Amino acid sequence: MAAAQIIWSGTLTITPTSVVGASPGGGFPIPGGTDQEPVLLQPNPKPSAVRAIGNKRNASALGTYVALSGVGSTDNVQTADFLYVVTDAPMVLRLTMQDLVAGTGTTQQLVQVEGPQVFNFPVRGYLVGIEASGAGNIAYLASGPQ
Repeated sequence: MAAAQIIWSGTLTITPTSVVGASPGGGFPIPGGTDQEPVLLQPNPKPSAVRAIGNKRNASALGTYVALSGVGSTDNVQTADFLYVVTDAPMVLRLTMQDLVAGTGTTQQLVQVEGPQVFNFPVRGYLVGIEASGAGNIAYLASGPQ
């Protein structure tokens, strides 16, 4: 049986190939072009021992947070190093993570989202809980070492 893993790869292409408009300072043109950046996880592929998949309608008002099942001390994923979230409306996520700097306890961060979002959490800073606030649909995939 092969080890479970998440592979996320691709290329982010940023354009335009030319820029129209006035030059800054009046004398120097703004260079056009196309930039490409690789889209990879760290590490890539990322080992995945456990996972949680959810598709939930979150009808709470902004400022009221609802815990999303699947990530937490009593859920399938106790520590996540990867989180993919997609929403169809503006929402705020409250992410609870192990405190990477202090080395003990947890820290929380509020993240505004709409559409797809990918989070790659570092070792010693794993995601240990996720809550959402807002009205709309949210789907997510969390994966981690335990």
